[in-house]
Amino acid sequence: MAKISQFPAAGPLLGDEALPIVQGNESRRVTLDRFRDLLDKSEGARERIRARAFVYGIANPAEARLFAAEATELSFADEVYRHGYAQAPSFAALPGAEIYGAPPITGRGVRLSDAATIGIGRPVSGDVTVMVEIDMPAFNGDAVTLASFVGDMIESRVAIYRSDTATYALQLQHPVQGLTFVPGPQDYAARRMRVAFCIGQKMTRVSFDGGPVTTLVADRPPSLLRLWLGRLAFGYIPALDGYCVRAMIYSRSVGDALLREIAGGEIVDDEVAMLVDQKIASHDHDQDGHDLALLRQQADLTESKTGLWTVRAADTFTRSDGPLGKTEIGGMTWSQNLAVRGNRIREPNGGFAGAFFDTGYADGQLEADLYPASGEASLYFRLDGGSRYWLLQRTPDGGLALYIAFDADPVPVGQPYAVPVRDGDRFKVRLVGARIWVFHIFGGVETLVYDITDTRCLTYTSVGVRLNGGGSADNIRFLSREAI
Repeated sequence: MAKISQFPAAGPLLGDEALPIVQGNESRRVTLDRFRDLLDKSEGARERIRARAFVYGIANPAEARLFAAEATELSFADEVYRHGYAQAPSFAALPGAEIYGAPPITGRGVRLSDAATIGIGRPVSGDVTVMVEIDMPAFNGDAVTLASFVGDMIESRVAIYRSDTATYALQLQHPVQGLTFVPGPQDYAARRMRVAFCIGQKMTRVSFDGGPVTTLVADRPPSLLRLWLGRLAFGYIPALDGYCVRAMIYSRSVGDALLREIAGGEIVDDEVAMLVDQKIASHDHDQDGHDLALLRQQADLTESKTGLWTVRAADTFTRSDGPLGKTEIGGMTWSQNLAVRGNRIREPNGGFAGAFFDTGYADGQLEADLYPASGEASLYFRLDGGSRYWLLQRTPDGGLALYIAFDADPVPVGQPYAVPVRDGDRFKVRLVGARIWVFHIFGGVETLVYDITDTRCLTYTSVGVRLNGGGSADNIRFLSREAI
């Protein structure tokens, strides 16, 4: 690390003879004391710069000074908490600190769990650079969130996560443009990950563990307000069962080289090919190139709506409490594990059960309002009536996840999604061949949640619901599709 030049130490050069300054009626001794105080403060500032250079690995003294002046620094294992040059005796004393529960701070960092989590409120309207270092649990097949910068709603966010395939990824959710992501390294063995990302107006860049910078070209989510450590947001998806070692928020953009330096690595020759691949994959940061991919997705969605769509079954359950019987429209016979209660479909005792009917069509669209209560309200589709089916699971913590069961226990497909539980939430699953789209509809706005291609269960034609813990569903509808 480059050495930062020093002020001369107090000594013979700072005696009365060397400092013949008189301010008003003050003596030389008072003036000398004031200058020594200034030197002490300057040296203290220099120590803070050194601390940042140590914590973030920034070798350039000028860049270290910029970070020291403007960044918010959280170094839990070293008990360093600063907002610019202002030091804080604890994390709680920092401006914007958000603490839920009693997260213990130890030599490993701050312990994060469902019972204890932290965030920091730092609203930003321009560019912002973030670094986090996370000590994670061993990979067990579950997706975990390392950190997220979230706006005034969960659909406005930038998040870093480790997926259910041990792939680290940058995820950006825009309330209008939807969900986009870019993968990073895949590592089943890693127990600690340091990542730095820079959010700009039209692109977000990320470096995992000092690796090549990957660019996600997408409009910046609006109203970014809080950096959450070890979770998506308070109340959404289980928190990381691990530690945050350190973090940083800097309200400026940095170049790729410094972004990699903050993330902990330097470029080496064998990564040149990877950088070339990145330029090709990112269209050399050309917005129009990435718009082509967006246009393709929009074209696919438009094409999926074409054809002859016919309502084959619909049920609003506006009938007397009792057995399900047949659907109001279509007259399709429900299996009788659930019942009508209070103009919804429910499990009579609030327990775990499902019900379905056979549509006769593999392609189509299933829709329903889902109310998970304290358990779940989920949609079955392409169900064979036995051990093979797809399941869209809705849980009371706002979790939304897609599963497939294929002669075995259900396994997740894709990244879990978070949607706040509100009256009026509607979900729609569109099935066209091997392509599966899942939409969330609220307040008249339709958001694409999943876009999956999978050839399993292509021929099964039953659909239905699964409920638990008082969950219920309403306004179920199935439409068939015939291509034209």
